[in-house]
Amino acid sequence: MKLKRILIIPGVLAVAAAVGFWVYYQRLPVAVVDSVKRGTAMRVVPANILVTESFSMDIKSEAGGRILKSNVQLGQEVRAGDVLYQIDTKDLELDIERTESEYRAFKDSIALGSPRRFEIAAAEESVKNSTRLAEQGRISQQELDRAKRALEQLKFHLANEEISNRQRLESFELSLKTKRRSLEKMAVVVANDGTISEIVARAGDLVGGGQVLCRVISRERLVQAQISEENFSGVRPGLPVNMQLLGYGGQQFKASVERVLPNADEKTRRYIAYLKADIPEDRLVPGLTGEASITVDQHNDVLIADRRALLGNSVFAVRDNRAFKVGVSTGFSGLNNVEILDGLSESDEIIVDFPATFRDGQRVRVARPAAR
Repeated sequence: MKLKRILIIPGVLAVAAAVGFWVYYQRLPVAVVDSVKRGTAMRVVPANILVTESFSMDIKSEAGGRILKSNVQLGQEVRAGDVLYQIDTKDLELDIERTESEYRAFKDSIALGSPRRFEIAAAEESVKNSTRLAEQGRISQQELDRAKRALEQLKFHLANEEISNRQRLESFELSLKTKRRSLEKMAVVVANDGTISEIVARAGDLVGGGQVLCRVISRERLVQAQISEENFSGVRPGLPVNMQLLGYGGQQFKASVERVLPNADEKTRRYIAYLKADIPEDRLVPGLTGEASITVDQHNDVLIADRRALLGNSVFAVRDNRAFKVGVSTGFSGLNNVEILDGLSESDEIIVDFPATFRDGQRVRVARPAAR
């Protein structure tokens, strides 16, 4: 019996020690670690995305009047040259008819000839008679000169009358051209292809010249990347972009920087880059928002670590189940990874989940992160 006790006691102690170590180990904080590895480090710039129309047009009536007909509906596709509104032309047509009648009557009166032609004929006959009488000595030279001046005066008045007639004819013609042009403006047309986004006036409304009747947005879409001042440096045309739009969930789209504006937006104080996105244009609805990452530069075959591990300029490296705070120098920083220039070696394990909760030298229980 005593021998059995002697044999059992060490076994019980061993089990108790194992249980105690297991309990102690389970109470250690879990350190989720990831390895430092070689790969490509990228400098990635974040940006906010906004989809807008290329431009919008205020469709205005150049002439005032009552709208007889409107050919507009919200969301309607229109093409350049389409008539969207027809303004009542009756009053203007009557005015044109009256002007045309006056123009024809004036041309007919010119065709009849000026009454001054009779006065000139009489004056010419008078000059002939005066010349004959002066040669005979029956009238003085002064009387002959007076007759000649009277003839010249009549010819001068006739020339002025002809100039005035030509000017009045041109005035009639210009007036008719102006009124016919105004008649054309009674048909309100759209200058570019687009979609009607807002309707302000409809058939029956009385409108004034220059009043907005509806608004049309262009079919062309712009994908605008808004970049903060501290991240703007290095952004240039041709850079690759990964983007997602909130309206399409987490779907990723490829894009590239097409052009960059040199100045910041006055309201947002953000710099603007326009993207060429690999997205069907009918899916680019104005007003869509999202996020993007612009790859500005990259370093190949360098040490990279999970960005979550960084605590300023240090990380917690795990060695022999202990967490040690290690200073590091970093290079390019992307959305998920950061380039390690100094302080760590390939295959070093670093804490990536809540590293700020650990202490230097603390014992830890190592675990691997879930796949991202």
